[in-house]
Amino acid sequence: GELLLEAEYSTMSPGTEHSLMSGFIVPLPTNIGYSMAAKVIDVGEGVTDYKVGDCVVTTGEHAQYLVMHELNVTPAPKGVDMEQAAFWNLGHTGMYALRRSDLQMGEPCVVLGQGFVGAITAQCARIAGAIPVIVADLDNGSLAAAKKMGVDIAINSKEDPDGINKAVEELGIGGVPVIFEATGSREPLLQAANLISERGRLVMISQVHGEDMPPIDDQIMQKGASLIGTYVN
Repeated sequence: GELLLEAEYSTMSPGTEHSLMSGFIVPLPTNIGYSMAAKVIDVGEGVTDYKVGDCVVTTGEHAQYLVMHELNVTPAPKGVDMEQAAFWNLGHTGMYALRRSDLQMGEPCVVLGQGFVGAITAQCARIAGAIPVIVADLDNGSLAAAKKMGVDIAINSKEDPDGINKAVEELGIGGVPVIFEATGSREPLLQAANLISERGRLVMISQVHGEDMPPIDDQIMQKGASLIGTYVN
């Protein structure tokens, strides 16, 4: 049931790698990695769905060669460049966050953070029918890219600290029903808890180590809102 894989590309996510190398997630030394694009160079007994030469993606660690069970391997779509395919797990994270949010067509949403995962999440929300899609980040380059990819409102939270509050207030519905937090920091959760509407869904995408949770329990409780985790691997 196993495959021998030869790596082509293995993606690094800065926040996750930093937490791993700092020893916050698992003790060091250890093998790390979670988003590889590879080719099958040998197949084990009982494998029928893969053959030598197939292009695949997997959650294997950074390594030149890996043995992975076929259940932990997914075919890479034909025609997709393998360098792009290596970003599959970051895309997977954004798509899973969207699914967990239960976002409905026509609902507004806010995405805090426009790194890899935040940018992908915003695009998933846009394609799913969110109107408007509001994003925030500290980097104007990331915000320009978000606008180019079709988000409705892009706000630099450092240059315009009250910009998100104004954008949500202009919706005229007493908050926003779906907020995705993808900043890699915990402080924005407090702003999100203040902005979430009654029975809204606050989705935690980023995993932060070494920071205390802000006091969001009262807002979540009083609004009957949901706090949703989206770790997937």
